[in-house]
Order: sequence, then structure tokens, then C-alpha cells
Amino acid sequence: MIQNATCRVVLATLAVSAVACGKVTPADPDAADGSTEPADAAPDGPAAMCTWSAPLQVLRAPDNQFQESAPAVTADKLHMYFTSQNERPASFEATRASATGNWSPQGAILSGGPYAVQDVSADGAEIILVDLQASRLVSAVRDASTGRFATPTPVGLPLASVSISPDRLTLYIAGDGQVQQATRSSTAGAWTTPTTVLTWSDLMYSFVDVSADGQTLLLSGDSGAAMSHWSGTAWSAPAPLRGFNAQAANGELVADDLIYFDVSNDLYYSQCAPAP
Repeated sequence: MIQNATCRVVLATLAVSAVACGKVTPADPDAADGSTEPADAAPDGPAAMCTWSAPLQVLRAPDNQFQESAPAVTADKLHMYFTSQNERPASFEATRASATGNWSPQGAILSGGPYAVQDVSADGAEIILVDLQASRLVSAVRDASTGRFATPTPVGLPLASVSISPDRLTLYIAGDGQVQQATRSSTAGAWTTPTTVLTWSDLMYSFVDVSADGQTLLLSGDSGAAMSHWSGTAWSAPAPLRGFNAQAANGELVADDLIYFDVSNDLYYSQCAPAP
């Protein structure tokens, strides 16, 4: 889930198309590092019925010397984790003082690896990564006393695009026209064998992200993006997002009307406006 050469390696491993690493022109190519997105606006009805803005840049390294991808944001919108690659990929953190402020990169969160970001829990207590050397999913838990993530340990599930639920007890897994879920009885427990909870046909969604309230799944990939909502008993059929960039990858549902994603070495966001 990282860009360019390494992105293609990981995407090939996940058996998805490298089109997800395509090029998009930002709306403001001269925007300063850590551009600020607008405050969240409540959509009029489901997000699938609104119109999504052109991509705007979230964060850009000076002179584009780094390749950034796979954004994952905590529920308070104050911590963002992403994969950044120069000579080798690493997992980085950026922070900000308010939910609409500028992002400030803080550096790598782990030594060793290399690791690529998959998702972070809503409370920021656990991060899911790909160990690129071992080609497996791993997770790291934040030490409450030091604030640093511990050494990653294997998840024990096949390599795929995954997203962790707010309570950290469900892992959603995308691929092959379906979303599966694995569960565990506690945050220290082992994951169960995945079972299918959502399917689709004739659409190519390779990435999944679950919302901070656990009620919405965002699917993204070659077919653009779509949302599925929890009815209390089942997930609804994916509803495509009108006007959303068709080449966006690693979609992150920051809010019902705000999506982060990556394209061509950089992180972008798209804002939802109610349909006329």
C-alpha cells in the first residue's frame, strides 16, 4: 500500500491493479505543506448522493522527494499515519492542534521493517501494517506510558487490505469482490477465520475502511469509491460516490463527508457537498 515501485509490489501481492497508483493533478499544486481542509459539513442525505470535490492536497514533502500513501486518521482527527518512501518505505506520523488545522510531520513511528500502513484504530491505540520484508500483516499496540508503538507482531491473517473497527474487535478484509470480517473476543485475543459479510459484482474495489462509529464501510479502487451502511443486521449494497476520483487508492473515511486517499506520490482529500 505504498506508491510507485513499492506500491506495485504490494498491490501485486494483494492481487489488485497498479492503476490505483495513477496520477492526479491537485487543485492547488503550490499549496503549502500541510494544507488545511474545510470544517466538516453535514451532508444532506447519504454521502453517496452528494457531489465530491476535486482532489486537494493534504500533505506534500519538499520537492516531492518522498512518496506518500495510505493515510490513516484517528477519530479525533489529530493524528495521521501514512507510508512514506525515500530510499525505503517507513511508517510516519503527522499531528495537528485542531481537527481542521495544518498537519505537521513528526517522523517515523517504528524502527526496523520496512512497514507500510494499513489502518489505525479510532483511539490510536493500535496500528495495522504490512511487514514488507516478511509479506505479512502485523499490528503494533501503543504503550500507554511512553506513547510509542511496541514492536509489531503478526496478525495471523492472509495479506490483504484491512481496516480495524473502533472497538478493535473486528477486522474488515477487502478483495475478490467481497468484504470479509474476522473477530476476536478481546484486544489481546487471536482473530477468527474470516467470513464474508458483503459482496459485489462488476466493480473493482480493492481497499476497505470502516468509519469511526463502525457504521459505514468505504470501498475504493479502480471503480472509484462506494459506501456500505450497517442496517443493524447486514451491510447494504455498495453505493458509488458520485464524482469521486476514479483512480484514488487507500481511501480513508475521515468523516461522512471527508475522504483522504493517495494518488501519485501524495496524499489528497475530497470533500462532499450536497447534491443540488
